[in-house]
Parts: sequence; structure tokens; C-alpha cells
Amino acid sequence: MSDATSLLYDLPGFVVVSCAGTTSTDRRVVVMQAVDEHACPRCGVLVDGKPYDVRESRIKDLPVGHRAPRVVWRKRRYRCPEPRCSQRVFTERSVQVPPRHRLTLRLRDRLEHAASRSARALSEVAGEYGVSWWSVQRALVVKAAALSGAACSQTAPGPVRMLGLDETRARSVRWVFDDHEQRWRLSNPWMTSFVDLDLGRPGWLLGLMPGRSGATVTAWLEARDQAWRDGIEVVALDPSAPFAAAVRRLLPTVTIVVDHWHLVRLANQALTEVRQRLAREHLGRRGRSTDQAMTLGCRTVGCCWPPATDCPRAGWTGWNRSSDETIRPTRSAPPGASRNGCGSCSPSTTRTGLGTSYGCSTTPPLPRTCPRPPGWPRPFRPGGPRSRRSCGYGSPTPAPRAATE
Repeated sequence: MSDATSLLYDLPGFVVVSCAGTTSTDRRVVVMQAVDEHACPRCGVLVDGKPYDVRESRIKDLPVGHRAPRVVWRKRRYRCPEPRCSQRVFTERSVQVPPRHRLTLRLRDRLEHAASRSARALSEVAGEYGVSWWSVQRALVVKAAALSGAACSQTAPGPVRMLGLDETRARSVRWVFDDHEQRWRLSNPWMTSFVDLDLGRPGWLLGLMPGRSGATVTAWLEARDQAWRDGIEVVALDPSAPFAAAVRRLLPTVTIVVDHWHLVRLANQALTEVRQRLAREHLGRRGRSTDQAMTLGCRTVGCCWPPATDCPRAGWTGWNRSSDETIRPTRSAPPGASRNGCGSCSPSTTRTGLGTSYGCSTTPPLPRTCPRPPGWPRPFRPGGPRSRRSCGYGSPTPAPRAATE
């Protein structure tokens, strides 16, 4: 392969052997190391001669152009010429692809940079570069281990105005043997994290303590000096009474707020409790998916947008057609059908001369006995044949057969 191809795919220490496009979206690039001389990793004796075997290994690298190529590394295997060496056979190695790794060094650096410098999820970063999410997680762990070994300050530089507290389950519950007490004890999988929530800062992880009690928060705050604690103005935490008590005891002048995730969770929980209570009071049982309230929704939920004049739901009890502030729910529907309609007044998928039209002009009205649109699949008896003829949704009830003599 020419040097121009190797310059285009500039993996340090490698040259391109061949490049072919198997499909319109797939490119296969075969590379080999540019260095022909190799030494035994155990004894250091240089190998002079041709390799006795070549094996292919698939690796992942940065995308070239608008898509990532499928890189194949032809790894040469050599025999150690030293008879007293225990390493009889070895494979060539490269700094760009460490042993037992599939990702190049520059790809791991790019994954770590994309995941740590942005507010994106690991799965989103993994989908962009065509790797798994645990590969991105592993790159972050390696970077964090390298930073933890350096001499870093215990807290973020400068005072902290907004402090965030939350517990995290770091591992599963397990039994560990205590050498000091000479007995087995149950490990605590929970840890409390302390972060800097100031929007003008990069978001520091200030500390990580084992446990999730008020004593854990107290011990971490007492380890800081009084001047650092006086600079805190806002503390965000989850609805935890021990956390709040520890913060009020050591930081009496700060404002305690609940983080948005737990606030939305509490609001949804309160709404669910009200809905369950009303269902028990009016129905005397739990709510079901076949109830009218679950089918139609409440008075603020609409099925037609804009409302049709001949909608079969217009005469149902609790239907609010005059309200413009309707909530359009997303419900399950067959492929190609509207997800927010009753089937007879939803926007039709049939193209007419005027384009997509609303109302019942392009869709035939449904009979009153039909609870679902005609596009829904025909029901079948569990365990029975699917081809059995039965009365499905949208078909009238068959008349009883006459008795034969």
C-alpha cells in the first residue's frame, strides 16, 4: 500500500497493508507494525528472521471521515532464539494497543475526554464511537486511578458556595473477613458523595465517604476548617432526615434545597397516591386498564387535535372538548397509526389532494361496539392457533346460527 494511505490513516507506528470497502458503510483496513525488529519481552534478545506465524486481531480506533473503519491488525509471532529463555513464543506488541486490549490509546483518551468534559451519558458517548458503555466506564476508571495517585488537593480550589450530597450504592452486599476482629461481617455497599454544584465551576467531586448516615456527613464536614464551611450558601440533598439534621447542626445559616430528581419523584408519587385513593373510593378496588378513566383519561386529556365535530367520544361523560389546554398523551398504537387518537377522528394516514386532513372525512366512522381502531391486531385465544377465525375488533358480532334438524 502507498504511503499516502498510511498518512491518511495515521496510527503511530503502523502502516496500512490493504484497504477495501466491503459495503457502502463498511471499510476494512489491514495494518501492520512498521518496525521489523523485535525483542523477546522476557530475555530481551533480538529476533532476526521472518515470523513463523501471523494472526489477525480486530481493534477499534477513531473514525476516519464520517464513519469508523473496521481495523484489522496483523500481529506477527516470533520464536525466541535464546535456548535458556522460558518464553519460547511471543507476539509483537505496541504502545498504541496494549496487551489484552482492543481499543487504541488515542480512542480511549477521546472517550475519557468526551465523557468527562460534557454532561452526556456514557451510552450516548459509546454510541457515537461505536463501543460499549462499559468501555467508556473503564476509560474513566483508568483516568480516575491515574489522577488519584497524583498529589491533588482535598477540596476544590477556592471556597464552595453550593454543596451537593447524595448516597450511591457502589457495590453489592457481600461478606468480608475482618482481620482485626477475626470474624466475618457484612460490608456496607453505600457511600456518600460530596460535590460542588456551582454552575460556574467544572463540577468537582469533593469527597467520598463510606456509609449514608448523619454521622458520615458530620465527620466529613468537621474535617473542614470553619472558614471553608462559612463560605457555603446552599446545600442540595435528597429528602433524608439524617442528612438534613447534620447540615443544620454544623451549617445553621445555609439554605437547604431538594434536588430536582427527588422533587419530581415526590410529585409523581403524590399524584399516584391520589389516583389510587380515588380509584378505591369510587370503584372499591384497584384501577384496571379496562376502566373508563384509564381508557379516556381525565378531563384534561384529549384524544383529538383539533377536536372533530363527529367524534364518537364527544358524548361520553367527562369529555372536555372546549378546553384548549389539553394534554396529548402517548399511547400504544399499531404501526402507522396515530398515537393520540381514537381511530375515527385522528389525523388520517391516507394522502389526499389536500394532504393530511383532520377529522372523519377520510376515515370511515367506527361502530359503537368497536372499542379499538380497525388497525389493531385480531385477538386470539392463548395457546390456540393464530389462524382461528374469531370476531375481532371492528367487526360486528356474528348472528347466532339456526338450529339444524
